Amino acid sequence: MENQNPKIEKVGDSRLGWIFGYSHIGPSHKQGNKPNQDSYNLCSGSYAGTPYLIACVADGHGDKKYPNSHIGSSYAVQDATNVLGKMILDDDFGKDFKVDFRKRITRQWDHSVSTHREITILNTEGVKPNESKSYGTTLITALVYKQYLYLGQIGDGLAIYLDENNILEKLIPEASETHVGGTTDSLCSENSANLFRFAIRDISKGGHLFIFTDGLENAFKDDAQFDIWAKDAINLLKEYGEEKIAKALPDWLEKYSNCSGDDTTVIIMKIEKELRI
Repeated sequence: MENQNPKIEKVGDSRLGWIFGYSHIGPSHKQGNKPNQDSYNLCSGSYAGTPYLIACVADGHGDKKYPNSHIGSSYAVQDATNVLGKMILDDDFGKDFKVDFRKRITRQWDHSVSTHREITILNTEGVKPNESKSYGTTLITALVYKQYLYLGQIGDGLAIYLDENNILEKLIPEASETHVGGTTDSLCSENSANLFRFAIRDISKGGHLFIFTDGLENAFKDDAQFDIWAKDAINLLKEYGEEKIAKALPDWLEKYSNCSGDDTTVIIMKIEKELRI
């Protein structure tokens, strides 16, 4: 079996919390001998004695118009992690955080895919070597630092927060425009920096953050069923601990990926109630 005893690494800081994740390739890509379009990156560290957690998730578009989207999603999560780390070093978390982050990540991602284009010959029909569109991807980023959660998102996917009172919150607002044909905002979109949505939340009382690509969300009939699943998953996490949930996650995602037909990625983050420095 493909998911037999996969190793899921947990990263974190004993004072702040932990993160783990898993990504399962969808049956449509597996049958078509295509790579998983989802990417994620998890990071923990400290600066001047203050710990931080970073989680980034990207979903490459996967359509034949975007033959390099799996590469674009990989660059997106690596670049976003680096940008957030640099912003910590620059202490750039004032009122202009949203403006600064969106400018930095779009500029860095454009540079990454441009460099890749320059050193790679693209032989894909209908795609020119100078088209960054072929790398199109969504992106969700989460940073926990100094008792605040900083979230940024372009495109689809979902980040939800379960607070200390077991109340489920969808922190990032929905995209303001409805797109024709099911398309989504992307790092390859025109004026992509202006398409980011953000949320900043005080997390000093602790809680859990879930980040999903749309492959999981689309496996459920409606939002109500999805919300029930998310709360049940957190209750199982509290009852059985993260190690057992991490072992169960591959089987869960295989099931839901088969329902949606898409690649499916889940990140689970636990944020401790009190930060001890």
